[in-house]
Amino acid sequence: MDYILPYLLLFFVIVMMLAAAFQILMWRPTHSSKPRPQTKSSNRRAAARPAVSNDPLDDPAQVERIFQSVFAIMTEERRSALLDRYMRNGDVHAAMKLAILDRQRDETRFDS
Repeated sequence: MDYILPYLLLFFVIVMMLAAAFQILMWRPTHSSKPRPQTKSSNRRAAARPAVSNDPLDDPAQVERIFQSVFAIMTEERRSALLDRYMRNGDVHAAMKLAILDRQRDETRFDS
C-alpha cells in the first residue's frame, strides 16, 4: 500500500505535463506560407510592368555567399559532397541553389 502513493503522484505529474504541452500546442500561432490569391486588378498591374527579379538566388555571387553562410558549420569535404549530390549538369551555382532551397524547405516542413 505504501508504493501506491508515489505512483499516483508520478501519474498526476505526467498528466499535468501533458495537459500543459497540449495547451501550448493549441495556443501556438500558425504561420501560413501560402501565397494570397491575386485579384484581377493586381494581375493587370503586374502584366503592365516589366518582370524584375528580386530573387537573391539569381546572382551566382550571391548564391555562393548564401551557400557558404548556410552551410558554414560543415567541413569543406561535406560541402563538396553535398554539391556533388545536387549537381546534375555540372553547374556548381545551380547545385548550390538547389541545396539552399532544399534546406529552406526542411526548415519550414513542419510549420503549419
